[in-house]
Amino acid sequence: MGVALCLAVWADLQAPATDLHPYASIDMAAGTTIDDSTVVWREVAAGALEPVDLPAVAARPVHAGDPVVVGDVSRTGVRVPAGWWRVELEVPPGSAAGDRVGVVVVEADGGATELLEGMVAGAPVADGFGGTAAVCAFPEDVAVRVTVALAEGRLATVTSNG
Repeated sequence: MGVALCLAVWADLQAPATDLHPYASIDMAAGTTIDDSTVVWREVAAGALEPVDLPAVAARPVHAGDPVVVGDVSRTGVRVPAGWWRVELEVPPGSAAGDRVGVVVVEADGGATELLEGMVAGAPVADGFGGTAAVCAFPEDVAVRVTVALAEGRLATVTSNG
């Protein structure tokens, strides 16, 4: 019995070290707050994944079941007001999360008709085509007009940090 007890203690001491790491429990768009209500905590081998401090803001979409990794979160992202909608838009160079964003809707004849205001919700990233894109958020009524103008290619974006 003494040998069995010694073997059990030895085996327990040999168990691999683990850390708790957050995994997305729901699909999250960029700009979503990531906290205990949107993740489940799972054991992973110690050191397998870099620790992520929560709460944070999703810098890009995170899919349910995926581990939340450092690149998924942004300390420079902003919380999007409840009821606002998100859309990815090209933004001017130098734009940052938290900036005001304006979408100028352009008529077919080239005349500007309105300026629709929202906010840059996620950290801008290079879009791979020489531009900069960011997730922007708009109130629902504005988001509909922005999306239609985007689909028809009739918009230009401006940002302001004030």
